[in-house]
Amino acid sequence: MKHKIKNISKIYNYYEKFVKKYRIFFVTLLCLSTVSNIITLSNPILTGTIIDDAINANMDGVIETILIIFFLFLINSITSFIYTYINNFLQNKIISDIKKITYSKIIGMELENFNNATIGKYISFLEGDTASISSFYVSAINSFLTCVIAIAMSGYFIFKISIRLSLVGIIAIPIMFMINIYFGKTIKKIQEMAREISDRYANNIQESLRGLKEIKGLSIESIVKNRNSQNLDDLYRTNLKKSTISSVGGLTQNLSGFLMQILIYYWGCVMIGARSLSVGHFTAFNSYINQFISSLQKISNINVSFQTTLVSIDRYEEIISNCRQEELSRKKYGELNGNIEVKELFFSYEDKKNVFNGLNINITSNELVAIVGANGSGKTTFMNLLMGFYKPKSGEILFDNLNSLEMDLVTLRENITYVQQYPFLFNDTVKNNLLAVKENATEDELVKVCKDVCLYDTIIKMPKGFDTVIGDGGTKLSGGQRQLLSIARGLLRNTKIFLLDEITSNIDGLTERNIVQTVFRLSQNHTVIMATHRATTIMQIPRIIVICDVKNVAEGTHEKLLNECMTYKELFEKNRQQLVC
Repeated sequence: MKHKIKNISKIYNYYEKFVKKYRIFFVTLLCLSTVSNIITLSNPILTGTIIDDAINANMDGVIETILIIFFLFLINSITSFIYTYINNFLQNKIISDIKKITYSKIIGMELENFNNATIGKYISFLEGDTASISSFYVSAINSFLTCVIAIAMSGYFIFKISIRLSLVGIIAIPIMFMINIYFGKTIKKIQEMAREISDRYANNIQESLRGLKEIKGLSIESIVKNRNSQNLDDLYRTNLKKSTISSVGGLTQNLSGFLMQILIYYWGCVMIGARSLSVGHFTAFNSYINQFISSLQKISNINVSFQTTLVSIDRYEEIISNCRQEELSRKKYGELNGNIEVKELFFSYEDKKNVFNGLNINITSNELVAIVGANGSGKTTFMNLLMGFYKPKSGEILFDNLNSLEMDLVTLRENITYVQQYPFLFNDTVKNNLLAVKENATEDELVKVCKDVCLYDTIIKMPKGFDTVIGDGGTKLSGGQRQLLSIARGLLRNTKIFLLDEITSNIDGLTERNIVQTVFRLSQNHTVIMATHRATTIMQIPRIIVICDVKNVAEGTHEKLLNECMTYKELFEKNRQQLVC
């Protein structure tokens, strides 16, 4: 019982979260539905009256009743049209609202949360669970209240017409409810399985489309197709199983209702023969008892929708509500000077082995620094910590002597441009990709930043220049052009600090020289931290910090480290050999 109360409380909490603001529309739907129900429930008694008047040759009464039925039909038609319009409005509006709220929460999550859930799981929720939640609140709850009204009204009429026949009719009620409770629990378990498979399917689609080039290059199309087919087969079998169980439950309910109907026919005929019930009243009774049982069935079937919605709400809590959101309202500061100090920094992912174990780094404003280390040494993690994507386990990251944990993340990130090895670009024009970071930028500003990174000549040779669409993720550009465009975008932001993560790792020598020249120009007025392992890039940087064995082990110029740091020497020689190969 406590579990059921908890579930009902959960349903109400999410009503408050998602749909309470539309309560006036729900009340309107209920009123319209009530009017429609009253009209529908008046038809049997009017039909019965026509039959009895016809038997008694009272044609005036027949005509009068027909006119009443026609008038009620017109009212019901208008009511139904308005009801359908509002219902459709609510369905679509609530789905839209839930998706907006959910997407906003996903975007606002701490990045650590994404280590515990696949992208497909979020996509599956947005496309599947939102519809289940909306349908329940708009249709199921309204249907429940409507059915309660229908049960009350039809129950009144059946007992008014004949108490003995009514007692025969309600025999099937407890049987129907027990059937529904049993099948409802079973369907909830199957629905949970279906959602898990749907998550897996969505994630596989997302992964395969994102990595299509690699899939084709490795000739593993058959593996990807088989995996997709397996997911679809599993989803098909699960949905078929759910439909079959639902059908069996419905068939069992119909059987109990049919047996009840047979008893009513028999007992009603006995009463008609005994002159204790008229033909018209018996006809009306049959209509009302069918309405009564049908409404009870709908209420019991709502249990299935209730269980499905609980699964969706549980998933919302699992992947959305219980995940930590980034705190964006801490103390705000203005423009930073660009001084960065890291003190005794300890960090690990989810209580695993430490990535950093007492890291200490001091970088002054307008300084160009290279962070080097073997793969897995923590170069990218260091960048992520500076951006506030992750929080240190202990120690401090100071910007101009301000602790990053006490700073507003928006303010922090407005002062830092982070250019990654594989930059994110919109499937849009070159111009719009630049304007994404500064909507009011002038044409001259766009031209200037592109010239600064030696990209302007490439752009004007494109079919539509700055209005050329670059494809999904910039697929119509080369790797070097994508890097240059992302750096140009950073220049347009004109932040004080630049973090460059392996931006010269997969480009040709000429593009590398252009990027390095751009970086040196940047460092005249900006603090630039460059994580790299490319030998030809490293040797040009005036200050190099070597990270190894979870802490920084040495720093200095290229020549100094070659002579004094064996770790750096081995790393440099290895990278130079790879470059030659």
